[in-house]
Amino acid sequence: MPSTVDLLPPAACLEHLESATSRFSTALAGGDLAAPVTSCGDWRLLDLTHHLGGIHRWARVAVIEGHPNGTPDDPPVDRAGLVAWFEEGAAAVLATLREAGPAAPCWSFGPKPRTTAFYRARCPPSGPPAS
Repeated sequence: MPSTVDLLPPAACLEHLESATSRFSTALAGGDLAAPVTSCGDWRLLDLTHHLGGIHRWARVAVIEGHPNGTPDDPPVDRAGLVAWFEEGAAAVLATLREAGPAAPCWSFGPKPRTTAFYRARCPPSGPPAS
């Protein structure tokens, strides 16, 4: 099966990531933070948000600094702080990936060549949602 990088052009991956993070943020703003996320074991919406926001920050460090040792910050647990924290992390990783371009070398656990295309490809192979 071809990788997502082969299926979507780099800009489409970022458009999809931006759309997906926006939709998640909207759901987060009105969702029950204690609601179970059935596809994630015993995680709640709060746990998933902490995970996704942490991944945004971790990936940004991997691109900018070239190593996987980003230090996670303590995410907020209140709704307003959590939404802002999630949106800030999403915006920061998107800006970093746009600025770096898809061929920029960076650390990743993916196959060589290790470039920012790896992080852009973290979107599903179905492609960006229809407008």
